[in-house]
Amino acid sequence: MLSPQEAVTTTTRDADLLDRAKTAQREAESFLKESEQQSTTTTISVGDTELKSRATSEADSAIRSSDSSWSLTNEDLTPTMALIVSETKASHQKWLGSCDRLLTTLRVAGNGLESEIQTLDRGFRNQLDRDRTAKLEREDQVFAATPAYTRNRQEFNAAQNRFELLRGYNNGQYARAISPIFYWPLIFAVGAGDTFINYPIFQSIFEVPIALLMTGFVAIVVAGASHVHGVYLKQHSLTFLLGDEGKKSASRVALIATFALLIVFGFVAWVRFSFFSRGGTLPDWFMVSRVAPSLFFNIVVWFIGCVLSYFLHERVPDLRETQSRVKVLDNAFKKLSAPVKARKLDIDREATEKNTANNQRIAECGRGLLRLNELITKIETEKINRTRQLSANVEVALRKYASIFCKRIADNPDATSFGLKSPKRGDISLNDFETGGFGINL
Repeated sequence: MLSPQEAVTTTTRDADLLDRAKTAQREAESFLKESEQQSTTTTISVGDTELKSRATSEADSAIRSSDSSWSLTNEDLTPTMALIVSETKASHQKWLGSCDRLLTTLRVAGNGLESEIQTLDRGFRNQLDRDRTAKLEREDQVFAATPAYTRNRQEFNAAQNRFELLRGYNNGQYARAISPIFYWPLIFAVGAGDTFINYPIFQSIFEVPIALLMTGFVAIVVAGASHVHGVYLKQHSLTFLLGDEGKKSASRVALIATFALLIVFGFVAWVRFSFFSRGGTLPDWFMVSRVAPSLFFNIVVWFIGCVLSYFLHERVPDLRETQSRVKVLDNAFKKLSAPVKARKLDIDREATEKNTANNQRIAECGRGLLRLNELITKIETEKINRTRQLSANVEVALRKYASIFCKRIADNPDATSFGLKSPKRGDISLNDFETGGFGINL
């Protein structure tokens, strides 16, 4: 079984792609976990005690200044407030920079995985199909070029065409499944029956060996003639399907069988005549020969053989033989093509293994890409949420600072006419400064 790495070696651009993606995933997960455990990412850079100390110190400095007003920054912040915001923003920007670096790493890894999926899903899968098809076609071409294949297919096609032609004359029906193992014993039984009829008389005329020989010969002729006559009677109307030579051959065989049958019947009649002309008698157990001449029973046996032959053969000559020939050639082709089929199965199995490994690789990359996208979304959401939370916390801290700053100045009797200078709003009172919003954008 091929591993996903082995299956895609030739098409994967970067073998360490999944490792880098997993490394980026672990770094992002670790960063998010640390961020959740640290509260510094959503709080300002100074605590409440230091905030109060700085606000009080700056208020005292403002009071001691020679000017009766204190200049604010462009964001309407006191210098110390601006410093606190700057320190907080610097810390937050450092955290945002870490987020951006992780996002870049995750996106690069994700793009690599996405490109890998597209390459494997389209390019490599199509290449697998092309390679499999090419190998299978090559096996077929090599096999088709062998003499054994050519000879078998030529003989099979000729036999198949011949069989279809004959089957058309048989109303589209196949030949009946009558085995020679079943048919020929019946014809043998016909010969055996004829032997039972003739042997007692032959034994009375001839010596035992000659009687056996003559009886067997007559039995063979009677059984063979019954077979030939039954076939000819069944198929004579369609013997033209055998061709001119085949038709003549069938007629010759039937004529020869008829001639041979007449000879043996004449011989049997002569033997019977000779036997009784010598005053011969038959044993009591063969009483049937006293009733009718044995010639009659030979004809009956021949007729029985004809009936068997007639009904156990097809109406269409050569149909059963051609059908059998087609099966033999087809089985020979299966045996001949077995090694090719085995090699093609190996090709299919190898292609299936590679395709399975390819799908596993695609699935693995897909899972990695899904997790990276989840982390990207989570980090981007975390950036927005933490920036909003920190901005809100900074706003609260600045209001607290402004309240302490203004109260410190207001409580000093020497600063009754103290004011603040805003670059945007001009001179503003302590009350306007304390109650106004700051709108810090981190």
